[in-house]
Amino acid sequence: MTIPLEDPEAPPLGGSRLGPVVTGVERVSRTAAILSTIVLTLVTTVDVIMRTASGRGVPGAIEITEVVLVIAVFLGMMTASTDGMHITATLVTDRLPRRAARVTRIAGALVSLGIAGWVLCGSALRAIASIRAGEYRFGLISVPLWPARVAIVIGMAGLLFALALHLAEVIRTRDGEAGR
Repeated sequence: MTIPLEDPEAPPLGGSRLGPVVTGVERVSRTAAILSTIVLTLVTTVDVIMRTASGRGVPGAIEITEVVLVIAVFLGMMTASTDGMHITATLVTDRLPRRAARVTRIAGALVSLGIAGWVLCGSALRAIASIRAGEYRFGLISVPLWPARVAIVIGMAGLLFALALHLAEVIRTRDGEAGR
């Protein structure tokens, strides 16, 4: 059983095939995820340095990192999917005849789309409620939660779109190799 983090045989879904608008959205999402990771690292580093030097950390560091971590993870989901950086387990499909493997990959992609769509709908409703209520994470400082909830919606929408592109690629490819 192989579980590659990146399948060198699978064509990436990113790049010019996505079109300029989608590529632009993916780049913005990727940049925001990178910036969120940098903020997360800086807050944690400064907190550790301050705790070591003075015995007191950054006020609200835990609350800030909780929200920023969610933003980094969910905004990076579309990038991970379009770059082919997802985990795949081909234990079953590698042993099936090509046509059966293709049908199995299509069924798996449809299930993934359904679950991602369901999570997206639930997350969108929760984000709307969070924005309306002005939801905050209370601790040493009050940190708004709505940016993280909106990032979840954006990330899930990007993932849903990337999954749809993956499904289209599997369907378009005759021997089903794009589904690996």
